Amino acid sequence: MDVSAEGLQLWCGQRHLIRDLSLQISSGQSWAITGPSGVGKSSLLHLLAGWMSPDDGSVFWGTRDVFRLRQTQRDALRRDCIGTLFQRPHLHPQLNIWDNICLGDAFTAIACDQDRAHRLCQRCGLEDILHVAGKDISGGQLVRCGLVRALVHKPAILIADEPTATLDVGSATQVTDLLLALTREEHTTVILATHDAHLAARCDGTLELT
Repeated sequence: MDVSAEGLQLWCGQRHLIRDLSLQISSGQSWAITGPSGVGKSSLLHLLAGWMSPDDGSVFWGTRDVFRLRQTQRDALRRDCIGTLFQRPHLHPQLNIWDNICLGDAFTAIACDQDRAHRLCQRCGLEDILHVAGKDISGGQLVRCGLVRALVHKPAILIADEPTATLDVGSATQVTDLLLALTREEHTTVILATHDAHLAARCDGTLELT
């Protein structure tokens, strides 16, 4: 799904955080939003995901003008079309990995495709720890679990906020490889915020905020 923005403006108190920003991301492309801390990377992700309204400007998912939709329409479209991966995905600490993945999908009100979930777990090297509680896994395993949970309902768009920030070099490379391979295979549009130069360099495009 194409994602575009026209003339986005966002104020944070007296600070003009995002100033007249426009962009066009074609369906299936991966784009990295880069820049120093506090420059507005996460805020821009929130605007593009429809979680936060701009002070001015428009965001389009395909041909739909996101902020002209009623809130219920926007929520339903987001639920169906967008997967999210956070820096440190939240898992229920007492539930095992498999239940965390399926529970996360249940929150979208979409039936969990268990065959697809198993295939993604195998690709992400999680098949041997599906019985392990969420509180007992490593940081790399946690992010890979979050990636499976984000992709299991086959979203058209993946929004990822600093997905490799807490990982060592080896784990970050593994997550980068998996994220880009899985989304390119399925023509998923990826928009991510990152400080990771290696990850940004492997994306199709980069938007640097200053």
